[in-house]
Amino acid sequence: MNEYQNDTLENLTLQVDEDLKLPLSQMAKWTKFISVSMFVLMGLLAVLFVVGGTAFLSNIDKFGKFNVLAGLESGIIIGIIIFAVVIFAVIFYFMYNFSVKTKAALMCDDGALLASGIQSLKTFVIINAILGMISLLVTIITLFNY
Repeated sequence: MNEYQNDTLENLTLQVDEDLKLPLSQMAKWTKFISVSMFVLMGLLAVLFVVGGTAFLSNIDKFGKFNVLAGLESGIIIGIIIFAVVIFAVIFYFMYNFSVKTKAALMCDDGALLASGIQSLKTFVIINAILGMISLLVTIITLFNY
């Protein structure tokens, strides 16, 4: 009876049939589109900030009551923006990585590559969940402070 209760999955092989290939292929296509779009958007925002950064930093105190950046020095604000861009680049790198690996795995029927792609998607979802919880917590704290 103990031989049937083996919980390890090391001998389990995943067979991807045609019913699974189509949704995975569509997911890979859309995640690649979204991640590349976000990389382009972050690049455009970086260029925009380089061009209009001084105007943004000089008028930051005029953004209203809920302005969390008011009173900070320019160097700290630039550091926060650079940190946010790096975080978003890492997040969308995992999405892009999922897309590339999944598409390659479906083309050559490689289960290890598919598992690696799904691991990238898992990492993407975990990071987004953590950032979502932090954002919700900050929003609740901000709500009760005003």
